[in-house]
Amino acid sequence: MGVADFLWARRLRAGRALLLGYQPDPALLLETVRLCSPIAYEDRKGVRVTRKMRLRGPIDLTPSLAARADLPTGWRTAYVLEETWRDIGGRSCLPWDVVEGLARRLNGCAHPPPRPGEALSSVVGGSEIPTPRLVEVLAEVLPGLRFHEWIDDETISFRSETSPISVLFIRYSGGIEYSIEVEDPAALTPDILATGELAALLIAEEAGGTALDLNGFLLPPRNDRGGHPPPYGAAGQGVKPYSDGRRRVRRVWAAAGAGLVLTLVTVAITLAVLAGAVPGSGDGLWAVTETTAPAPSKDRQIRLPGSSITIHESDEDPIRLTSYTLGAGDEYRLHIRGAGTHEFVKNDEYGHYTLNPSGTHALATARAYSTDNYEIVSIVDHRTGEVSDVKTAKAPLYGLYPRWSPDGTKGLITLYEAVEGEAVPRIRGYTIIDIATKKASVVRVKDKDVGEWPYFWRADSQAVGTWAIAKETRQVRFYDLRGRVLQTLPDVGTPIWVEGENTSPSGTLMITYCAEAQEVCVWSTTGDGGKPKVRIPFETDRIIGWYDDQHIVAWREQGSGHEAVLIDFKGTVKRVLATSAEDDEGFARQFMLYTRAG
Repeated sequence: MGVADFLWARRLRAGRALLLGYQPDPALLLETVRLCSPIAYEDRKGVRVTRKMRLRGPIDLTPSLAARADLPTGWRTAYVLEETWRDIGGRSCLPWDVVEGLARRLNGCAHPPPRPGEALSSVVGGSEIPTPRLVEVLAEVLPGLRFHEWIDDETISFRSETSPISVLFIRYSGGIEYSIEVEDPAALTPDILATGELAALLIAEEAGGTALDLNGFLLPPRNDRGGHPPPYGAAGQGVKPYSDGRRRVRRVWAAAGAGLVLTLVTVAITLAVLAGAVPGSGDGLWAVTETTAPAPSKDRQIRLPGSSITIHESDEDPIRLTSYTLGAGDEYRLHIRGAGTHEFVKNDEYGHYTLNPSGTHALATARAYSTDNYEIVSIVDHRTGEVSDVKTAKAPLYGLYPRWSPDGTKGLITLYEAVEGEAVPRIRGYTIIDIATKKASVVRVKDKDVGEWPYFWRADSQAVGTWAIAKETRQVRFYDLRGRVLQTLPDVGTPIWVEGENTSPSGTLMITYCAEAQEVCVWSTTGDGGKPKVRIPFETDRIIGWYDDQHIVAWREQGSGHEAVLIDFKGTVKRVLATSAEDDEGFARQFMLYTRAG
């Protein structure tokens, strides 16, 4: 499985996905999004719903990618809603509403599947309707409507004698709202939903407010009700309203020039997803203090051949870029740094090239099998070019992502197999190479919950780890050098792509993605405590690796491209180490391998 597929699978699994049986016209998609967020606009990655939220896509949803991302089959195109929670302005928004509202209008499917909720529609803004007049306005759709009770100091409930639909009138500091709800979400039918939407339109006409559907999308006027797809999306997909356990969310619409700006007044709900624990607070978390990364005496800039990437480095850095790859298939290219130089040379013989910390030898995977159809891993003298070839697994297995053990005595290769009829190769196990004897031991792992993420070394050089994933269960599992399970770390977040080593230079810490927030979690490699040592408030899809025991290097979006930055455990950016102007596809296929300087 390539880096691009890894990233898409992780994004789709972690976010809220919109699944379609076709690729929609971009103008239609934008117009539909604007029914919920009038400030939405197109950007090069999809549709920016708000300044803090993007609908990324379209993504070609192959059967293998759908399986990797735990998505239902039979859909052709996917979009994933991403929340960019940097402090860059813009309004809050409700991601589950955006995806489910789009699914209903575009004949698609929302994933994860929605759950029934009480809300049918709402009316925000306008003026209060006297109770006798409200009863009169809704007489045909909600016969026998009458006052029921005061729910709280702000909310009055009205119920119908013949319908399961109730009307709530809510007054608060920001204005008023009418919320139309069904008493029992399990009893919801298309007819009930249509009745609730009609009630909202009638109230909006009388009160002068804005009628919204259950997802906060503008409802069309009553004289234009024929233009929407069936309310439950594609036939048989069962897209239904979803409340996520929340009773209602208040929305206030305000005029802003010639357009409308939607302001969401939320009651202690949306930030809960992103809050979590703050570094230095709560049991099991380290008290994080401000740290200082060594300031380079001279910033050397190198433009990498064949790319739009520029690296920034210093002789004082503890890590150094030693190789990088670009493209895929026939366009795949490897560049290797010359020994003791700042020059990178294209190499057509190897697939990956990993230098050891002392800078003397490299592990390199061959791009072709031997004449007797064995995968070859080369131990290369980096200074002289002398090569010792080691036969590993027999075709159709092949190796990627060579890794040196922390003690420098062994090599680790993740074994893949291309399966006929499947676009994504499967991971079958790993190979351990004894550097001194130049002998290889091939280990096949048959556990059904592993096989998606590459293997990495444990700090003691006596075990290798990988992610074990089964539905909602995600854990890190360590095997000995013969394939026996030694240790399992449950509840350590979710996978994140790390181009270098997953564990810190001291071997005591490892990196994952926090399960419940867009943060990087740092854990003890022993799994003690069951809580992360540190939560780094930094949004990223991929990490280059560890700089030292108190800093990591991670990629982030910057303008129309990306930059790799050095950050501390507070998420503070210390330096820029690389910039890339590659487009999304090119960025996903670039792979930069830094080696710890000896």
